[in-house]
Amino acid sequence: MPRSLRFRLRHALLLSVLALLGAGAAGPALGAQTPDAWPQVGGDPSHAATASTPGPPYRRAWTTQIAGGGAAAGPVVAGETIVVVGWDRVVALRLSDGGQTWSVEREPGPAGPPAVVEEQVIHAEGLGRLGAVVALSLEDGSEVWRHDVGTAIVGGITVVPDGAIVGGRDGSIRLLDPETGDERWARDLPGRIETTPTSDGRAIFVLT
Repeated sequence: MPRSLRFRLRHALLLSVLALLGAGAAGPALGAQTPDAWPQVGGDPSHAATASTPGPPYRRAWTTQIAGGGAAAGPVVAGETIVVVGWDRVVALRLSDGGQTWSVEREPGPAGPPAVVEEQVIHAEGLGRLGAVVALSLEDGSEVWRHDVGTAIVGGITVVPDGAIVGGRDGSIRLLDPETGDERWARDLPGRIETTPTSDGRAIFVLT
C-alpha cells in the first residue's frame, strides 16, 4: 500500500452528532429523546431514509474521536447505541454523549454501514480473499459468528425478514442467517456489486 494512502487511512475519525433542537431552545438532552430506529443504511431494507424529527436549525451535541483508521461507513443507531465501522475497527458509542462502550479490531478493508438485528451487529471486513461477514454482540462486541465470503464487501448489510443480504465485489450475492451466519442461498451475477442491496419486501435490487 502506498505510504501516502497509509498515512491518510491512519487519520483519526471525528464523529459529530447534531442535536435535534431549535436554535436557542433549551429542550431536553439528546439522550432523553426517543430516536427513530436506524439499524441499517437508510433505516430499513428499502433505504427510505426517513425519520420523524423536529425541523432545523440544529446544533452540535457532541464530537468524539475514534482511534485508528478513518471511517469506512456511516453510523447506525440501535436504541441508545451508535455503531461505526472504521477501516480497521468497529466501535460502539453511547448516543447520549458519544462515550465509547467497546471497540473491536477488524480485518482492514472497505465496508458499508453495518446492520443491527437481534442484539447483534453484522458487518463486513477484509480485502479480496480475506473478505468476511462477522456478527458481534451489541452489548460487548464479542464475536458471535463469522462467514468467509472470499471477496470484499463494499456496500452495506441489508436486513430483511428472511436474513441478511450481502453483495460482494466479485458479483456474488448471499442471504445469511442472522443468528448463525449460515448461508441460505447464493447467486453469482455479472459485474461487481459495490453498493448496498435494497429490497421492497418482494424482490432484492442490486446495481452491478
